[in-house]
Amino acid sequence: MAWNNKQFGVQMGNKIQLISAVMSANQPFCLHFWHYITDVNTFVVKLRTNDTETVIWKPKSSIPKFPWTRASVDMDGHQNFQVNFE
Repeated sequence: MAWNNKQFGVQMGNKIQLISAVMSANQPFCLHFWHYITDVNTFVVKLRTNDTETVIWKPKSSIPKFPWTRASVDMDGHQNFQVNFE
């Protein structure tokens, strides 16, 4: 999602967001994603519906043992929502 690397134009301390397209789901589903975290205080996943954003996932209090880690979030069905990786 983001690299703290001048090669990609991202400086340390900058906030990066990856926002999905608008989606709809009329029944519950599970969102799966992979993450690479070096600081547990810098990454959250938010659900955006209308003008509201709610944190639906954040890392546990410790950095994962393995660099790339799979995570999942059980989600209710929503109309016109977006997922924001921040």
